[in-house]
Order: sequence, then structure tokens, then C-alpha cells
Amino acid sequence: MALLLGAIGHAQTTVTKYFTGPTQEIDGCGGAYCADVGSVNFSASDFPTGAVITDVNVTITWQKTGGTCSSPTSDNPNNVEISFRMDAVDISQDLVLAPQVTWSGETQGGVVTTVFDDSAATVPSGTPTSGTFKPAGLITLANSFNGETPVGTWQLKAGDTASNNNALCVYNFSVSITANVPPTAVCSNYTAYLDIAGETTITPQDVDGGSSDTEGPVSLSLDTDTFDCSNLGDNTVTLTVTDFAGATDTCTATVTVVDNMPPEVICPNDTTVNVDPGSCTYTASASDFVPGWVDNCNTITLTNNINGQSNLNNVAFNKGDTVVTWTAKDASGNSDSCSVTVTVVANALEITNAYPSNICFGGAANSGSIYLEWNGDAETITVTSGGSSNSYNSNLGDGNLTIGSLTAGTYHIEIQDFCGQTVSTDVEVLQLDELAITTAFPNNICFGGAANSGSIDLAWNGEAENIAVSFTGGNWTYGTGLENGQLKIEPLTAGTYHIEILDVCGKTVSTDVEVLQLDELAITTAFPNNICFGGAANSGSIDLAWNGEAENIAVSFTGGNWTYGTGLESRQLKIEPLTAGTYHIEILDVCGKTVFTDVEVVQLDELAIASVSPNNICYGGAANSGSIDLEWLGEAENISVSFSSGNWTYGTGLESGQLKIEPLTVGTYHIEILDVCGQTVSTDVDVVQLDELAITTALPSNICFGGAADSGSIYLEWNGEAQTVTVTSSGYSNSYNSNLGDGNLTIGSLTARTYHIEILDVCGQTVSTDVEVAQIDELAITSATPNNICFGAAANSGSIDLEWNGEAENISVSFTGGNWTYGTGLESGQLNIMPLNAGSYHIEILDVCGKSVTTDVEVLQMGSTLICPTNAMRGHDTNSCDYQVQGTEFDPTFGNNCGIASIINDFNNSSSLNGAVVSNGTTINWTISYNDGNSENCSFTITVEDNEPPIAVCKDATIYLDQRYGNRYQR
Repeated sequence: MALLLGAIGHAQTTVTKYFTGPTQEIDGCGGAYCADVGSVNFSASDFPTGAVITDVNVTITWQKTGGTCSSPTSDNPNNVEISFRMDAVDISQDLVLAPQVTWSGETQGGVVTTVFDDSAATVPSGTPTSGTFKPAGLITLANSFNGETPVGTWQLKAGDTASNNNALCVYNFSVSITANVPPTAVCSNYTAYLDIAGETTITPQDVDGGSSDTEGPVSLSLDTDTFDCSNLGDNTVTLTVTDFAGATDTCTATVTVVDNMPPEVICPNDTTVNVDPGSCTYTASASDFVPGWVDNCNTITLTNNINGQSNLNNVAFNKGDTVVTWTAKDASGNSDSCSVTVTVVANALEITNAYPSNICFGGAANSGSIYLEWNGDAETITVTSGGSSNSYNSNLGDGNLTIGSLTAGTYHIEIQDFCGQTVSTDVEVLQLDELAITTAFPNNICFGGAANSGSIDLAWNGEAENIAVSFTGGNWTYGTGLENGQLKIEPLTAGTYHIEILDVCGKTVSTDVEVLQLDELAITTAFPNNICFGGAANSGSIDLAWNGEAENIAVSFTGGNWTYGTGLESRQLKIEPLTAGTYHIEILDVCGKTVFTDVEVVQLDELAIASVSPNNICYGGAANSGSIDLEWLGEAENISVSFSSGNWTYGTGLESGQLKIEPLTVGTYHIEILDVCGQTVSTDVDVVQLDELAITTALPSNICFGGAADSGSIYLEWNGEAQTVTVTSSGYSNSYNSNLGDGNLTIGSLTARTYHIEILDVCGQTVSTDVEVAQIDELAITSATPNNICFGAAANSGSIDLEWNGEAENISVSFTGGNWTYGTGLESGQLNIMPLNAGSYHIEILDVCGKSVTTDVEVLQMGSTLICPTNAMRGHDTNSCDYQVQGTEFDPTFGNNCGIASIINDFNNSSSLNGAVVSNGTTINWTISYNDGNSENCSFTITVEDNEPPIAVCKDATIYLDQRYGNRYQR
């Protein structure tokens, strides 16, 4: 009997075939694998066309008994003589699953289910036990069958060496085959083009010509997918096609790498050059006018249209325009061109300076000179005067020449260049008297005097020819009365006067003089320079400034007085050295007016930064919206702020001891304060970009069962810079506005209810959430139900369904050989603990309040439970030699709680023998099938006996003697 279970998964197919009996009894067939147990058949329709084996598993349910399979005894069986082998008949392959001596000893093992699977950890040994094992032979299932066709007959062979009334009973077996259709690789050639970097990358799809797999999608890979300039031309690549089962196929393709990207040649801008010194042409160097170029493979040949070379070294360019065309060509024949126009000019000949150094008053008669400068390439310079001439034709490359040893006179200068251009000029060298202004003293207009009552007292050395006085609104010229070297210029209004004196040699001297309207006498500054912290007791001073023209200044103080009568022109005076105290200052001006003030010189405090607070940049705000609030002690003179891209200095408005530094971007700012005493203090401040305000955690700590009613709390975390956290609930409100810098807060002493939490940040943004603090139920296990291991199922297929009340923090499960801990996914109050072997499990639940509850649960291994009646003897029915079964008298007993799929006998193919008529020696086979696919068999024999004696019935008879024989009767 064969049962097919087909599971077609993604890219491969698994089919299981079952041999379900009848039970095969083997006792002394003579050696290993000497008996055929049975076979299963796999047909072509079970698998996709072309499928080959990727995995084989064999499962055998069997028993080594003392006695026979139908009448076992209590003798210990000889396990050593057992052997199993699986033969794939149609492909002539076989695999030893368990050779003789795999199992050892003479021990009762009972019915076992042995699964042979390459993935198992160990091979079977010792007393036969149920489980999953590697084949005990030298070869694996994979090495024997993988890659072969699965179609055909699979024969299980078994051996039992000696006939010793120790039967080997094979109840059933199954063969599971997983097969896969390998993919098909199909390639196509591909042309790849290099990019601007000289590289190209292809994908497996570029060379895929339609690779496929009949059972699903495939993955593609290449042995080479990146190429560069060294791979130009044809390259062979291998495409590997892999299906979901890991089967592969390969093919090769030709990838032709092509460079079709022309180089880029970049000419310099059109250029104007001067002829070579001493020539009318320009000779190029190797670096002149050479273009730049870019090519992805850097394999360029560069030429020009002038000399066909890669540079213009020693090429002579004539005056005028010459077009140079450059061509760049790469190794693949791609090219690009550009042009540059070279314009050759002769320097424009030009006299830029012809400055006479005249003969000074009292100087030598030939001490004059002319300093000459020009643009252009001079060949000869000729200087003529009074019929004499001199020429210069060397050392002219610097473009300047000093012509010396000249007497007073006029000199004609002519310059000629190499190309025949000439320029000229005349320069006069004079004999001069020394001219100098010695006095230019303004007599300012007194405050309240006539508007034009000002004047200037002017004196000079030298022989003045005229004096020009210019001012806003006009000018005056004085040409007479200048012999004594003095002049009073009046009447003047307030203003600036430009005075220029011209002497008879043409030399001029000039000056600017300001006639002031004297201000009303007023003290403008009386600034104390206080005594520095730690400085000398008399190190104070007063900086005094005033408007008006002071004649003297009197300073009086406790213990004395001082008077200042000179050095007052600057309208400024430093009064020192002063001790701490009050000073009375009185100023008398030239007009007889006085002003006064009192100034206190104090002892300064030590310079110190009192507060420095960054105002960080709000999330989403302008990038430069940060600022720093600075406060200090002491008297700051200036404050410097330096940062990564610059620095700022503040020198005013510092009297309050406070400063707001803005606008600032994110970064570190170094702040240094300099006080009036030269002391400095500094600090570094970070202005940061604030994170977006967001609540990241709002986790309630619920109220433990039996705990105080207000023992709940909420643990809160957020991103951003919180200013206030407000917590509200019906009848409850609380605000937190300190110690929020860590971004977390524990809100305690809460009762069970829902709380609304709102966070306000320093930028005015708010975020909120609702959190429920719950009253936790008493911790209690409400259910711990074992799911026992069904007969024939995997040894670790048991589980426990656990349910509880309360809030579990973790659950520990301990058992022989180890323990497990569960710490997550416990919110539902339910947990399925698996996979479990048969055994006892101690379960402990710890709740969030530190309480624990425990229980012990046993997971059972459900054994074989089908038991047939013993061989029975019955008397035949009246008037019949057979026996009719009554009710359930020959029904088997069973008790497996894993789910019965069906129970059937082979006599009437029914689940009941009630009413069946059996004859003497009838053997009944019962088969029970479970929901998990396993099955069991048992059988018994019914003997029908004739237990009734025969019945004699007589009747009277009359007989007649035979005539032939006289007294005899013959019939």
C-alpha cells in the first residue's frame, strides 16, 4: 500500500511514498539485507519533467522481538544481527542504512521509528531507539542518490542473520524524495561602452539570453562584471544561473568593450604677446599655447597645424594674428580639436615719465638730472641741448634711465625702438632757490565773535613770486609785498584754506590751514581710568577732552591741587597719577570763560565672566538664528568672539556688563574679554542645532497588585530641548521645568488612570501623548497545558500552552539538560513553549513587581497503543461450519490521543467485524491510521471448532434373505 504526499514548494518538489504493511517478519534469512521488506514506486507524474534528486529521507517503523511478531516473548532479542538497506532499483543505486552491528547488545527496545537523514547529528547505536539519525554506512544519502532521477521502484531490504526465535518485525516504512529541475543557462553577447572615468559595469541581465527554470525564478551572477581601458575588445565572461534549490548551470558570453567617448581638448584663451626683446618676432617655448585635455583612457596623441608636433617649441610667430589648431586623438580613433589665436605685437613705444631734478639753491652748476621712463623696447636714446648731443644704447632693458651731470637748461630727448618707432620730449632743468613754508598759524574766531574775524599768519623761506589762497567760494592771489617772507591773510571766516607759494624757479610749496569757529567752551570727555584690580594705589587717571581753546586747567582734590597751562592745543589732557577719590576739574579758555566737572576715580573689581548662556537654533529655524547671552564683572574694554570662519570685536556699549552676541550659526565660539587694565578672561560656548521636539518613550510603571494606590509612575524620554513638561488628568495637574536637560523624566506618585503629557520646548513647539497607568492583576498561572508527542512524531515536537494573569517580566523554563528564558512578547498573557522533548518542565513567571509563580508540567511521549485480541477459538454456528462474529468481540483496543484518522480490517474492509462470518483458521489484520500520517498493524487468528457430537436416528426395517445365499442379506 502506497500513500503519496506531494509538496511542491518554490523551485523544488518533495514527494513521500508509504509502505503500510502487512508486517514483515524476518527471522534468520541468512545474512545482511537478505529479505525484501517491500517497495514503493515513484512515477514520472510525481515530479516536473527533468527533475533530479536533491534530498532523500527514509523512515522505518520496526521492532526486534523475543519470539515472533504476533507472539513476542520476554526474551531479550539479539540486536546485533539487524541490517537495513535502501535500493533504488531503476537507477541501480543502493545505500546501506544500517549494517549489521549498528545496534548492539541483547536488550528489549520495543517498537521504534528510525528516520535516516543526512542532516542528523549522529548515527544509530546501542539499543534501538526512535529518532533521526545519519545513515550508519560509509556513504551518505546525498552521495548515493543526489543528481539521479527519482522515478522508479525503491526497495527496502532487511537482514536478520540467525533463526533464533528473535524476529525482526518491519511494520511500515516511507521514502521522502525532494527533487529539483536544474535551471538552463542561455547567454547572449553584449557590447559595453566605457564611461567618462574609463570604466563600465555590466549586469548579469546584460548577457542573459533567456535563462530559466521550470519551477520558478532564478538568480544570475557573473564571474566578471567590471571593465576598464585595459579590457578594450572582446572579453569572455561566465554567467551562472542558480535556482531556489541551489542547482546551477553556466554558459559563456563575449563582452565587447568599446571606447566611443572622444577626448576633450581645451585650448587656452586667445593670447597677445610682445615681440622678443631685440626682435620683431616672438619665439614660442615648449609650454606656450599648449591645450589641456581630458580622456577617459588617458591615451592621447596631441598635434598642431603649425609644426605637426605636440608642442610649438622654437616656432617663430610674426607680428599679427596666427591661428593654431590643436587635435587630440585617443587609441580608439576618437578625436577633438580646438583653436587658439596668437597675436604678436611690438610694445607701443611711449615716454611715461621725464622728470627733471632741478639744480637746487646753492648746488653745483651741473647737479641737475633727468629721470626717464618708457614703455616699449628701446634701441637708442639721444639727448641734445645747446648744440651738444649724447646717445645711450645699452642697459635699456629695464625701461628707465637717469641722465645726470646736467646744468640748467632745456634738453630734447628722443627714443627709437628696434622696429623704427620714435617718441620725444623736452625737459627743462632749473636752478632753484630753496622754498619752504615756515609758519602757517591760524587765529581762530572766538565763540560769539564776528563771523570774519579770523586770520592766518604766514611765513616762508625762499623767493616767492606769488601766493594763491583758495577756499570754498573763491580764491585770492598775492603778488606784491612778499619780500619780507611774511603775510597776514585776513579777514577770514571759519573754513579750510589751501595756500600755495610759487617761487621764481617754478617751484611751489603749499599747505592747508583750517580757521576754526571756536566752539563754546565745554567739557566733552572726563573719563576716569580707574585703578586696576591689584594695581598700584595711584595708578588711576582721567582722560579729559573739551571743545573750545583752553588757556589753563585747574584740578583740585582732597589734599591738594594741580594747574596745567601748556600742551593744551590738542584739546585733550591725561591727568595722572591719581588715587581713588573725587576730582574737581575747571577749564579757562582764551576768551575768559570757564567750565568745570567732578570726576570719581574708583578701585575696579576683578574681571570675571558671570554668565554665558547659548540660545541654540530652533529646529526648522534660520541657520543663523542662534545667539549667546554674556554677562561679566569688571570693566570691559573690548570683547572678541572668534569662530571657524572669522571673528567679531565689540568695543562699545559694554558699560552694562551685558552683551547679546548674534546672529550665530551652529558652532563653537571662543569669547575673550579684555578689560581696561589689560587683563583677559575667556570661555568657549557651543551653539547647537536643536533636534525636532519628539516624545521617544512614554513607558508606564503600573501599580503592583497589593501596592499603594499612588505607586504608579511614567518614565518619559524625548528628543529636543524641553522647557516645560505638563502632566494632566481628571482632577490632577503638575508641571516640571527644571532638570530637563537629560531628555528624560520620571513622573511618580501616580494612581491608576490616563495621563495627558505635553512637552513645550524652548522654541515654543509642543508635542503630547496619553499614557495609561494601570492597576496590575495578581500574578497567577491560569493554564499550563502540555501538548504531548504523538506516536511516530519528531522527538522534539511537544509543546506547552501557558496562560497567566498579571504582567509578566520574564518566564524561565528549566528542564533536565538546560533552561530557557522568555523576556519579550509576553503582553498577551499567553506563550507557546516549544519545541520540547518528552520530560518534566519547571515553569517560573516573574512579574514586573518582583513576584513569581511556578508550576511543573510533564510532556509525554505517546507510545504505540494498537492491541489485537489474542488468537481466539469459537465453536461453529448451528447448522454451519462457520462462526458469525457478534458485536465488538474481535475489535482491537487503542488509546493514542493524537487523532485517529481511520481503523479498518482486511476481512470485510470495515471498521467493525460485527456480523462477519469467519471460517476456521481465518487471520484478521487490523490497521489504524493516525492524523499525523503514521499507522500501526496487528493481527490474530480465529479457530472455528466442531464441538457438537453427531446425532444417531434409527428406524425399524424388514429384511428378506437372499435366495442365492440362503441366510444372508446382501445390499
